[in-house]
Amino acid sequence: MDPATELKELHEVLKGILHNDNTIRHQAEERLKSYLMVPAKLLQYLVRLIQDAPEDYVRKLSSVLFKHYIALEEASSLWKQIPAPEQESIKAELLAALKKETDTKVVRQVCQSVAELAGLLFEQKKEWPQLDELLGVYITGNDLAAETAFRILTVLFGRCNEKYLKNVPAVCGLFDAAFQKTSSKVLLAASMAMCNLVAEIDTSDIKPFVKYSTPIINTVQILFTEGNEDALHELLDAMSEVAEAEPT
Repeated sequence: MDPATELKELHEVLKGILHNDNTIRHQAEERLKSYLMVPAKLLQYLVRLIQDAPEDYVRKLSSVLFKHYIALEEASSLWKQIPAPEQESIKAELLAALKKETDTKVVRQVCQSVAELAGLLFEQKKEWPQLDELLGVYITGNDLAAETAFRILTVLFGRCNEKYLKNVPAVCGLFDAAFQKTSSKVLLAASMAMCNLVAEIDTSDIKPFVKYSTPIINTVQILFTEGNEDALHELLDAMSEVAEAEPT
């Protein structure tokens, strides 16, 4: 079966997995197993569907599956099975998908996929300059773009914070820009990213970030005023983890 035909079939398989009919869903699950046997090829097909599938639920499921395989313990060897040109294509298509996606639920899943892949590359001592450049542009962009950037950074600060601590002024610049925003979603995303960063670094490295405690507390007040209980609890939990990690 040629790649174009396989991609088209996988598209139908993923649609079937989410079908209400139990028979169709079972058949799709069985067919998916054949793709799971060749995960390196599956990653290449999934990123195409993340970018081009017309159905938002297929794009979302494709993102979930992509993240799942990139997060596996054997992901490093899996990624190395993919030829370098295809690796670059996957990275480019994933960022292209992130740029064009407008459904907020899908965006969040694509963020996770991007962050997991970036973390994997960091562990392999490989750079992804196109992502770094995009994050810088997004943080000063519209609210959805800024929120997207900090959702990715929240994961990256937990996976490879030492990379960002090499240029603390640049990191502070990102947060300075974010906390000038008025959108509670952006403020929440930036606050979560800062909490994750501070929770992961040594006490000796925290001083430059202490000043952000004020905008984070202000974000708590904004979320409370808005009645956004889920977001409020999410941020308070993150702040609690910081307090437990750095009690002083």
